Amino acid sequence: MKDKLINWSEIIPGLYQARKDVQDKGKYISTLENKLLESEEQVKKLRCKIKSISSRKNTPEQGNSLDQYNSDDNMVTIIELTNAIDGFVDNSTTARAIMADQVKRATRQIRRKETTLQQDLLCEQRRRYDAEAEQDLAITRRDLAEGAMDRVVADL
Repeated sequence: MKDKLINWSEIIPGLYQARKDVQDKGKYISTLENKLLESEEQVKKLRCKIKSISSRKNTPEQGNSLDQYNSDDNMVTIIELTNAIDGFVDNSTTARAIMADQVKRATRQIRRKETTLQQDLLCEQRRRYDAEAEQDLAITRRDLAEGAMDRVVADL
């Protein structure tokens, strides 16, 4: 009969711990779901950016080169990356932890690519600014030289 008796004092702490573990896992899953939703929103925003950049007319009047966006290796990588994210999001059999890790990895790569693109843009803007400054300096020197020549001719 003693074998069949349940010692509740030993079981109850285990039950409380199990319930706490389930709550903790629920919170963790909820956090992962929120991060996943945020990542999905970020992917949507990036897709819109990619579409708007790809659909822009790249005319010389706008100061864009014809191949500035379309043949950019970074943009191709971002598109591939967003497609990979879609594949994981659409696959309902993929474990959440694997999907969360993939989304985290993908968002890190997207951030790195965006940083690289921003740096490239800043370098291009600096290069253009420097070229304009050199052109302005050359015009100023020419104007000064013409003014000096006019004074010499006037003095004669």
